[in-house]
This record gives sequence, structure tokens and C-alpha cells, in this order.
Amino acid sequence: MKKVAVLLALLFAFGFFFAGRAAVAQTTEAAPPADTPVTMAVYYKVPPGKRLDWLTLYRKYHYPVMEQFVKDGLIKSIQIYQRRFRSQSPAWDYEVVLVWRDWNAIEEGHVKEPPLIRKMFPDMADYEKADQKRFELQTDVWIDILEEVPGQ
Repeated sequence: MKKVAVLLALLFAFGFFFAGRAAVAQTTEAAPPADTPVTMAVYYKVPPGKRLDWLTLYRKYHYPVMEQFVKDGLIKSIQIYQRRFRSQSPAWDYEVVLVWRDWNAIEEGHVKEPPLIRKMFPDMADYEKADQKRFELQTDVWIDILEEVPGQ
């Protein structure tokens, strides 16, 4: 149930982001070119003492899917960061930065992910159990789309 709530929250956030992005593009600036890379930061909050469990599951079941997207040319790079020290705000334990080829690659990845998972992990019962455990270990997750500031 928690996994469904997190997925719905992520879908809502994406919908809100794209709706807000369209409004901003119409009022203050032109939309970026379609072939511009998109940098996405995904933040994960994990309870104390569970970080290694979460990271092990992420590396085994989710990271290989993202690596395949790199091989397919959808993602240009993946970086995983962990906090050296705990912080109260913003409170995250892992940050995964994905540089997607462009906006279309994000949608293409969304469509390709379910069949890719079935292909990579034929024992779907094992995959679903592990994925559920990873989601249960997360106390929060959120996504930021980052835009580089020119002139640096």
C-alpha cells in the first residue's frame, strides 16, 4: 500500500511539474529545445540503520535497469551520492542524479521499464518482494529537475 502511495505521489509530482513548466514557459521564458539533456535528482530518505539494506536492494534491482537505459542511449550518466553527515533539512540519505538524453527519453524509459524489468528479472515474485522491501525502507522520496545556470 505504501508503494502505491509513493508511486501516486511521484506521478502527481511529475504531472504538477509538467503543468507548472508549461505555465512558466508560456509566461516567462521559452521552453528548452527538445534535444536538451534533462538532469533529474531523485532523493531518498531511509531510517537510521537501514541505509545499507536499502542501497543493496537498489543496486541489485533498480540500478541495473538504469544501466540498461545508459546502454540504450536514454540516460547519459548516473551518479549516486550519499550524505557524509546527517542533516535535518533537507533530510535525504541518497541522491541519484540521472542525466537523461532529453525529455522524450524520460517518457521512453517510462514505457520501456516494465518489460525490461520482466526480462531482466524472470522471477517476478522475487523482484516484487525485493522492490516492495526497498519501498518499505524509504521514509520519503522526491524528484527535482535541475537546470544549469549559464555563465559559470
